[in-house]
Amino acid sequence: MSAEREAAIAYARLGLPIFPLHPIIDDRCGCHDSKCKAIGKHPIPTGWQNSIVSVPAAESCWRSGLGARGIGLVCGPKAGIFGVDADRRHGADATLQDWKRRGRRIETVTDASGDGWHFLYRWPKSFEVEIRAQDLGGGLQVRGAAHFLVLAPSLHHSGKRYQWIRSPFDQEVAEAPSWLLELIAAKSHRTPIVADGEQQLVKIGERYHALVRFLGLLRSMGFGEKALVGFTDVFLDTSVEVDDDPDHKIDRDHAHAAARDIARRYLPYRTKQKAPLVVRGAVPAPGGSVSSFPFQSVRAVFPHTAYR
Repeated sequence: MSAEREAAIAYARLGLPIFPLHPIIDDRCGCHDSKCKAIGKHPIPTGWQNSIVSVPAAESCWRSGLGARGIGLVCGPKAGIFGVDADRRHGADATLQDWKRRGRRIETVTDASGDGWHFLYRWPKSFEVEIRAQDLGGGLQVRGAAHFLVLAPSLHHSGKRYQWIRSPFDQEVAEAPSWLLELIAAKSHRTPIVADGEQQLVKIGERYHALVRFLGLLRSMGFGEKALVGFTDVFLDTSVEVDDDPDHKIDRDHAHAAARDIARRYLPYRTKQKAPLVVRGAVPAPGGSVSSFPFQSVRAVFPHTAYR
């Protein structure tokens, strides 16, 4: 049994929601995209955010013959965990030393990556700020909702393996100290990102569903496939947040495919169709006709996405 398979099964038994990452093959991502920059951090399932705790799934996803797949841990309120990613390349050593001098203790489950550390904390039960991917400064970033962490003994793109400094098998994930939650809250109070002086950009983590609803509205107004594809580019170019994190990269081909699919699956508003409706997940109007884009079927038709 490989070290990754053994660890994955143990994590599942511990109650951690994990999912497989593409293995590193010849210093490249196992997804076979030569331009992929998420080496060692590329999720295999497109719906990794919905991963559940399952020992049989762990046994299957890390079975022999599939390569040395890495192990990703879902962060967020459902998982009950968020993390702090400390990157030594961006000054995390100095930041952590400063925290130590100021009495800010961060003793919790911790693993070491190729260039830093991950500190795991319990998701706070009551907190007025939604914990997402946030930059705390000094080489530290929060990994919250719609994000994940890589667990030991996964292979890092540097050639080193993630390893536990404080293992979840030896101690429980600690509650986040009040000073850390206060810092996260303070960093969350930023001036909203504005485009053209008045339009607030769609946040990372909400872009896909916002795009699908936007395309559904246009389709209900009668716009066709070519128009929807064009509007998709305009929407992504002008109305959404972007950053340099490869996990947040927008897949244009996937977005265009969604636009074409919506144009082909759904009829414009007031258009009637007497033939039987065969679209999986669609919600027909009385009599079997489609009168508008069924927003409630979005998740059924597009349950997962290649970007967020």
